[in-house]
Amino acid sequence: MKVDRDGLVEVTLEDEPDLRVASLRERPPWSARAWGRVAASIAVLLAVNVLVDGSGQARDVARLREVTGLSGSLAGPFVEHWRVEAGGVLGVVGTLLLLQGGPSGAGAVAVRLADGTVTWQGPPELGSCALHDLDEGPGGLPLPPVVHRAPKDVTLVCDSYTGSPSGSQQRIRVLDPLTGRTELDVPWTSSGGGEIYADGDGLIAYGIDLDNRVIAARWSLVTGEQEWFVTGDEPLAVPSLDPVDGRLVVVGQRRVTIDLRTGAVVPDEGAVADGGRVVVGVVDLPDGGTAVTERAADAELTVAVHERDGALRFRRAGSLLLPEVEEPGARDVLLVSVDGGLVAVDSRTGRDLWSVPTGWTGRASPGEATYRYPLASVADLVVVGGTGEPVAVDRRTGRLRWSSGLGGGGGPAPCDGFRIALVDPASPTASMVVLGLADGRQRWRRALPIDEPSQLIALPQGLLAQVTGSEVAVLGPARRSH
Repeated sequence: MKVDRDGLVEVTLEDEPDLRVASLRERPPWSARAWGRVAASIAVLLAVNVLVDGSGQARDVARLREVTGLSGSLAGPFVEHWRVEAGGVLGVVGTLLLLQGGPSGAGAVAVRLADGTVTWQGPPELGSCALHDLDEGPGGLPLPPVVHRAPKDVTLVCDSYTGSPSGSQQRIRVLDPLTGRTELDVPWTSSGGGEIYADGDGLIAYGIDLDNRVIAARWSLVTGEQEWFVTGDEPLAVPSLDPVDGRLVVVGQRRVTIDLRTGAVVPDEGAVADGGRVVVGVVDLPDGGTAVTERAADAELTVAVHERDGALRFRRAGSLLLPEVEEPGARDVLLVSVDGGLVAVDSRTGRDLWSVPTGWTGRASPGEATYRYPLASVADLVVVGGTGEPVAVDRRTGRLRWSSGLGGGGGPAPCDGFRIALVDPASPTASMVVLGLADGRQRWRRALPIDEPSQLIALPQGLLAQVTGSEVAVLGPARRSH
């Protein structure tokens, strides 16, 4: 067992944690409720017993046991292990890495994580695909690819769409992620106003038919059987999904709700027909409260924070943003996207604490549109990325702790709790730069194998994926020769 100079303990992983993902189309921020079921598994990345003279490193290792979304060690330069044509990373199931299809991103391809061998490939006609956890309840949120999913707990849901004068034509196909075999094939026609939603072990489709009536249906993701189909009896009604309460709210001259589990229709004559608010994601807070992002009928986004008993604590404009790498307790400060900027809000009082880029001069030209989002929230720091220079600020005060000196770029940033990996978009060749998390100093730099604009995504087994939109290269420590 070794502890390197930055304090990271090298460990051998024997079991990979399960990844649990809900919601098909939306990619909202990470949910503490979802993380709670896998926190113990993720802790295996750093859960070791170490005896260290002086308690500094021991405290750091203990702290990192509770951090979610950590990558493997970033201590040394990585080399390419293999690459494949693909549009992006969906996640790891069993021994397979599931990827989006070719440059268009449509379809799916499964390769062995160990060597990149393609085991099955689905056609572009599958459309947009996402891994979905069969145990995830309503309102759940997706988890990062660094977490390993068990085959029995997950399925692959693909949705293709074509428009026509008679309405939208959708085809939803559910595939076995290990074999690519189609287990459910559902055609769905509506004149608009609807969505496809994966909820636990069920697939829900809803919309408006050609007679302007609300229609909704549910299929089992386990058996493939249709469980119910409902047609509303009132024309010109509008459906909106409430995934947290597991219902579809239909508002016309009167308001009714459809239970997403049973299909039962319950009238609510006294409700105000205002279209309601759709909850996009639920986040648990350290003090027992919850925070959600809401989307109103006019598409306005708001953040609502509730007490344990459901009473509203406060509501403000914006949408929640959570980093993939996050320390427990960090949600006493909510990170909220407002007009492309990032605002830190005290989750107890609703008071704004700081904002980026307000009060900080970035590299964006005057008048240039900016977008800022959190990359990591750990060790009382928030690392902020986006179109401006990546910087680290104090989580409570917003005081600048370090600036990276790199240009802005999109995508996640793998972090092992001591270092963070960024792509340098201004480099003559695509380069990976690893900085110390505490001080922002460069630890090492290396040219990436594919010389194109890239994102870096953490994978299990201490690997990284370089994603360009047309190819995915899997990187890792140099393999020892025997």
